[in-house]
Amino acid sequence: MNILFGHLFWGILVILIGISLILKGFNISFPLFKIFIAIIIILLGVKLLIGGWGNTKKKEAQTRFYSTTENEYNAIFASQKLDLTSIEPDASPIEINAVFASFVVEIPDDINFDFSTTAFCGSIDLPEDEPKDKTKVRGTVKIEANAVFGKITFIIKPHQSSSEQEI
Repeated sequence: MNILFGHLFWGILVILIGISLILKGFNISFPLFKIFIAIIIILLGVKLLIGGWGNTKKKEAQTRFYSTTENEYNAIFASQKLDLTSIEPDASPIEINAVFASFVVEIPDDINFDFSTTAFCGSIDLPEDEPKDKTKVRGTVKIEANAVFGKITFIIKPHQSSSEQEI
């Protein structure tokens, strides 16, 4: 529930205006603006203490899959998962950006990745530099990863061939 558009906020405001009008009729000064600001601060404090009103279920991270038509993936104020396990060797360079967000990127174990990273008040966790089995390497893909007040984590997943996926 948004604090500025909720019933509690507007109800208190209308009551304060009514009390102020009644007291002005008796020549009593009522500092409406100061009380209004104080109530806003109190409501914000209560919201912080109880964790907000309404539904507070945690959302699961949205999963996106690699597409040959998309070369840029962005997460802004969100948590996302990107599955690059179906990427082809020697695909065009990919840019991944996380701004006030977290990104978990799954990459296949049979492709080398050339990472170019930039992190400002954030972090980027890269996998091991070399694949364990060099005979399985099918190509190289360049990835530019940028994190601003966010985190990008790369996880190596085993590549499944098309015959394994059909089973």
